[in-house]
Amino acid sequence: MSIRTALVGAFLLWLSAVPAGAQPTEWRDRAFASGNLAFQLTDRPFDELVTPVIYTERASIAATHPVAGQRLTIDAGGGIRVWRSLGVGGGITRFAAEEMSTVVARVPHPTTFNQPRLATKDTPFRRTESAIHLHAVYVVPVTPRLDVMLTAGPSFISVTQDLVQRIDLTEAGPPFAAVGIGNVATLTRQARARAIHAGADVTWFLTPVVGFGVTARYVTGSLTMPLTDGTPLDIDVGGLQVGWGARIRLR
Repeated sequence: MSIRTALVGAFLLWLSAVPAGAQPTEWRDRAFASGNLAFQLTDRPFDELVTPVIYTERASIAATHPVAGQRLTIDAGGGIRVWRSLGVGGGITRFAAEEMSTVVARVPHPTTFNQPRLATKDTPFRRTESAIHLHAVYVVPVTPRLDVMLTAGPSFISVTQDLVQRIDLTEAGPPFAAVGIGNVATLTRQARARAIHAGADVTWFLTPVVGFGVTARYVTGSLTMPLTDGTPLDIDVGGLQVGWGARIRLR
């Protein structure tokens, strides 16, 4: 079962558990704010490949970046009610992660044409992803203590990503049957993307002003950044984000 399917099933189960007599009330808050401990759950893997000239032949240097999920994410937001159950709001999310990736190089032979040799090295790469989310808001107050907030709108995402810049080779000497990678130099690229998102938030109020809630948001988008040799690289951004934390309402 996928994470999204599980979340939808849990939400429908919660709806079925709401007492039949609990009629929605009118949303009367003037403004709202939230802060969450959240996680980015979606994997966003990508591959990079550059083909520099080494010993007058084309080499190939490849790396697979898993960009795995389960990353701790900063998530905060707020907004205002505009009319009846409708409002506008915004939020920010940010995560930073370091991952190990295996750099795989096919290196030409220094004296024999068309005799490539294989070399590998595990290398750390760092990625950060920051986003600003702007959204329309629709709130359903299920009871005086429980409400559901639905959001949707554009997201503006900035990504910094380490990529392979070059490799330093270690040769064992004649007959040059084996080659190693002594060091992998990396460079950091930055790119921005426009994306879209939709989300839902369920809040239980401990007092008329302060509550506790759970939230889910799905962001989808992509961007392009250049590799070392200028080749454009397409990268998916966003994904499923879930979290829980404090809620504040101004009434």
